[in-house]
Amino acid sequence: MSPISNDQDANSSKRPIRIAGASGGFSDRQRAIRDLAALDIDCHQLLTSLVKGEVEKQGLPLKVVYVEGDEVTDTVNRLIKEGEPFTSLMTGESLKEWGYTPIHAQCYLGGAGIAEALRYGAGIVICGRVADAAPAVGAGMWWHGWDRQKDFDQIAGSLICGHLVECAAYVISGYFSGFKRLMENCENLGFPMAELAEDGSCVITKEENGTGGEVSVGTVSSQLLYEIQGPFYYGSDVTACLEDIKMEEIGAKVRVSGIKGMPPPSTTKVGLTAVGGYQAEFHIYICGLDLEAKTEWIERQIRYSAGEAGLQGCPGWTLGNDQRQSEGKIHYEYYVTLLRQSEVQHHVVVPYEDNRIIDIPPIANLRDYPRDQPSYGTKDAIDVKSCGPTTRGPLGWVIAADANVGFYVRNDDEWDWFRSLMTIEKVKYLLDEEYKGGEIERFENPGIRAGKWY
Repeated sequence: MSPISNDQDANSSKRPIRIAGASGGFSDRQRAIRDLAALDIDCHQLLTSLVKGEVEKQGLPLKVVYVEGDEVTDTVNRLIKEGEPFTSLMTGESLKEWGYTPIHAQCYLGGAGIAEALRYGAGIVICGRVADAAPAVGAGMWWHGWDRQKDFDQIAGSLICGHLVECAAYVISGYFSGFKRLMENCENLGFPMAELAEDGSCVITKEENGTGGEVSVGTVSSQLLYEIQGPFYYGSDVTACLEDIKMEEIGAKVRVSGIKGMPPPSTTKVGLTAVGGYQAEFHIYICGLDLEAKTEWIERQIRYSAGEAGLQGCPGWTLGNDQRQSEGKIHYEYYVTLLRQSEVQHHVVVPYEDNRIIDIPPIANLRDYPRDQPSYGTKDAIDVKSCGPTTRGPLGWVIAADANVGFYVRNDDEWDWFRSLMTIEKVKYLLDEEYKGGEIERFENPGIRAGKWY
């Protein structure tokens, strides 16, 4: 862990700011995964201890609390033995069909634990795997005093607020189709900020210290459509309905409102990690006569054994290994499924109160949702010819999009044309040879002139 910056942390400790983060990384991720798994380290407790040590060393009045419960390996292993199929969210296959043996399972927690930690006076909250939007949800619950049993509209607004800023610069043009007019200062776009209101609406803005990019309905729509798969956006604390979402530009800011909330799902997402195999790379140069025979000779030896005797080569061959790649490296497979929230032991640990444990049980009225989200074709379609003459060109000239097929147009007078043109059949046509006959689902966000195909 890098030392805390004296200047930055001193400023944080003087202002009424609470820090709840769930980000980080390793320069050598493979080695970190291997070592952590082998040593069975409690990462939450270890990181809390390290941060607490830095805080005390600098004499800062910050209390450090941690949230845990995301590590569910034992629970998943027990349920596997009991016959739980753990159907894949990606393919629909069962865990048994996947063919790998999980070595670790980690589920997504919501923001309720963060809120409770902040209520106990935490200045820094250490989290394991919480949903990317959970820090915003937890901050909203704590600051506005929302009741997680019933204030679903407000909590849903905070979930989408968190979703909008979770990928940093994406919402301020980092992933924006209209980037070409924003070349000035594009080297540093800065970071977004969100102002979360008591009613769950939010205002997205950004730092102004000479950074590039912009905040507009276009940039915010791009991030909104990223990673959603229908009108319902599920979180452990709430289900957000996006059908009536609205965005309004207020100067250099965008106000987001109209989000409705429903009870959270009875399940949460869980990722299973398994050893997939090993990867190594080395290069052999073969020259001279009989190249095909020499290639077969070497290939057969490699396939037979890469072990005891490596100096059995034929004349005219030379190894050209890159030592960074020739040593075998483990690689992992990842499997995404669902785990019932009732199986999750979500709690907060307060070190400065003798490691007091505060349980965060699921709310009483969880809801079971169908696997498939609502889908519908174009309603009240107009004749696209009535929009006047057109010029043939790339779709991206008019329709901005991201990689998971969320489309939106920039102007009101393009909306009827867009939603009437972009039918399910039209999307199949545009996919051309890449369309393999699977089902395509569709829904609209008229408040932001957008549609989603999935």
